[in-house]
Amino acid sequence: MRIDEPPKVFKGSEELRHRNRIASKKYHQLHADVSAAYYQKHKVKTAEYNRQHYQANKVPKLAQAKAWAKANPEKYKRNMRRSVLSKYGLTFEEFEAKVQEQNNCCAICKNEFTSTPHIDHDHETGTIRGLLCGSCNRGLGSMRDSPELLELAAQYIR
Repeated sequence: MRIDEPPKVFKGSEELRHRNRIASKKYHQLHADVSAAYYQKHKVKTAEYNRQHYQANKVPKLAQAKAWAKANPEKYKRNMRRSVLSKYGLTFEEFEAKVQEQNNCCAICKNEFTSTPHIDHDHETGTIRGLLCGSCNRGLGSMRDSPELLELAAQYIR
């Protein structure tokens, strides 16, 4: 198979699937500019097609994703963690450093984390304030991150 041809779909052995992935990747790297130009030219049409395709295949795709997550719990957990961290612009190493910086404890209640810490951030600026346990994170969320509401709540329970 030549690199400038679209890849052939191999069915069967893992070796053939691997060769197909390599060929496909090389083809798409060589033709990235063509793909980008096509996408820009047909942006609205492509978006509409993708929207319709998603709606038409939503149930089976979600079922397939759920089945994969159940069959691959470690990979699913790693992918979800990576997704959440990228939302805040953190690498896994930076997240782990933050956990160590806080001695594996919640920034508010100082209890040791028993599950994955929640990333607390300022909703207006996006600045990360620290890592919280689930209870403290829900508490702040319930008070809409308002210092005034938190003060009133503190006065109320005194």
